[in-house]
Amino acid sequence: MAKKREAKHPAAGLGISYVRLSDVGNVHDPSSPDSQRRINGECAARMAVKLVSEFCDLDRPARKDTRRPQYEEAVQWLMERRAEYLIVPKLDRLSRRGMGHVGLLLDDLEEVGGKIVFAAEGLNTTQPGARQVIGFLAEQARAESDNISWRVRQWREYTRRRGEWRRPRLFGFVVGDDWKLRPHPTEAPIVRELATRYLKGASLRELSLWLNSQGVPPPSQIQAEEAIAKGHRVKGPKADEWGAATVRYILINPTYTGLQTHRGRTVVDDDGMPVPVGEGIVTPAEHARVMAEVDRRRAIVRKGKNASRIGGVTGSGRPPKYLLTSLVRCGECGGAMVVMVGKRTRPAYRCHDKSIGHRCKGSNALMDDLDREVVRRFTAKLASLEPRDPLLERVAERWLRLTVPEEEADRRVLQETADQADAALADLFQARYVRGEFPEAEDIAQYDQLRKRLLERRNAARQALDRLGPGPTVDVGALLETELSREAWERTTLHQKRSLLGLALTKVFVRGSDGGQIPMRERVHVVWIGDDDPSLPLREVPGKMDAA
Repeated sequence: MAKKREAKHPAAGLGISYVRLSDVGNVHDPSSPDSQRRINGECAARMAVKLVSEFCDLDRPARKDTRRPQYEEAVQWLMERRAEYLIVPKLDRLSRRGMGHVGLLLDDLEEVGGKIVFAAEGLNTTQPGARQVIGFLAEQARAESDNISWRVRQWREYTRRRGEWRRPRLFGFVVGDDWKLRPHPTEAPIVRELATRYLKGASLRELSLWLNSQGVPPPSQIQAEEAIAKGHRVKGPKADEWGAATVRYILINPTYTGLQTHRGRTVVDDDGMPVPVGEGIVTPAEHARVMAEVDRRRAIVRKGKNASRIGGVTGSGRPPKYLLTSLVRCGECGGAMVVMVGKRTRPAYRCHDKSIGHRCKGSNALMDDLDREVVRRFTAKLASLEPRDPLLERVAERWLRLTVPEEEADRRVLQETADQADAALADLFQARYVRGEFPEAEDIAQYDQLRKRLLERRNAARQALDRLGPGPTVDVGALLETELSREAWERTTLHQKRSLLGLALTKVFVRGSDGGQIPMRERVHVVWIGDDDPSLPLREVPGKMDAA
C-alpha cells in the first residue's frame, strides 16, 4: 500500500535571514551586516529557498542576557510557521551563551517543525547528528567569547597603566598619535567656563540651557558625526541637546585634570602614584573645588513617594535659593524649616513637618530677621576666637579647602599617598608576624621587597611635603576685614555667603516666639562645628555668648 504523501506546509520553501553585528564597525568588515547578507543569500539560493524577510540586530551582544528584539521576532516567525527556515551566517552570530541556550531553542522549534540553517558550517538542525555538532560549536563559541573578553580586559588594563587613551575621545579633548589627550582648541575653553560658572553658583540646568543657547552640540552628537565621517555605522538617534546629567559628568570627571581614570577612579601605578594621560583642561585644585561644591549642594532625601530614595542624596544640581536653606531647624521637633512665600506676607522660615500636618507646635521666623541675626552671630563668633581655639583651626582648614590653592591641592595628594603607604606597611607587618602569611624563605624575600617599595613611596611623599614647606595659614582678622566686612558681605553672592557660613556653623535651631513675646536674639541657637545638637524642644534661652 503506497504511503500517503503528506500535504506541503504553506511555509515550506520560505526562509528568513538573521544577521548580527557584535561591534559597530566599518561597512567593509567581514562581520558587517552587508557581508552576512551575502552569505545568507548564497545559502538560500543553493537550497532553493525564497527569503521573505530579514532581521538584523546591531550592537546586540550574543553572550550577555540582553534583549535582542530582532532575534526574538525571527524566532517568533518560526514558531508561528510563517517561515520554515531561519538562515544564520554562522552559529556564533545566533548565540554565544552555550548549549543550554541553543538547546532550549532547538527543543521549541522541534515541536513546530521549524529549522535553522547555519550557512558557514553547512549545518541544518534537521540533519541526523546535527544537534551534537551544534552543541559542541555552541560551547566553543561561548568559550571563545570568554577568551576574547579576557584578552580585551588585559589589553585595556595594559594601555591604562601606560597612560594611553584608547577610548572614544571626551568632549574637550583630542587624542594624539601617541594616544595622549590634548585640549581641543574650541571645546576646552567651554569646559573651563562650565567649571567657572558652576563654582560661581550656576545650577546644572542653567549650564545646560546656556550651552544649548550658544548652539554647542552635545558630546553624543559630536561622536556620532565623527563616526559617520570615518565610515562607521551608528546605531540609534543621538541627543541633539545638552542635559544636566551630561554637564555633571564633565564637571566631576577627574580625567579633565589630565589623569587616567577607570570607572570613575584615578588609575595608579605600582608605586601608588596617579597615571597621567595627557594635558589637563582644569587643574587638580579647580577639580577639588568643584567636587567640594558638588558635595555641598547635596542633601539627604528624608521624604518621598519612592521609598528606595529615602536616605540617599540628591543630584546636587540645583543650588539653594535662600541663605539658610538646609541649615535652619525647628526648635520644637528638629525638622527642617522651609521658606514660605505669600502674596501679602513677607517670606518666612516655617517648620515643614507642621505644614504637612505632623504633630509639632511649629516654629517660624521672618526670613530677613533670621538671616540678619545668624550673620551677626557668625561674624561676632569669629571675631571672639582666640588664636589657638579649636574652632578657629577648623575654620582655617575649611577656608583653605574652599579656596584650594595649587600647592594645597598637591599637599593633600601627597599626604594621602603617605597615609596610604603607612596603612599598607601596617597591614604588611600584620600579615607576616600575626597572620603568618610569609612562612618560607622566598616569601620573606618577597616581604622585604614589598616593604622596601612601600617605604620608598612613603619617604618620597614625605620629602615632597617637606619641600612644599609649612602649609598656608588663615588670618581670621584679615578675613573679617575683607570677605566678611559689612560692605563686602552686601556685594557677595548668595552662593558665596552660604560657603562662608559653612566655615563655622552646621545648624541653626529656632524656637517659637510665644506670640511675639520672645525677641529673635533669644530664639536662635547656633550649632558651631564640633558642637553637639541641643536637646529638643528648646525651652531654655540661649547663653550669653550665643545671644551676644
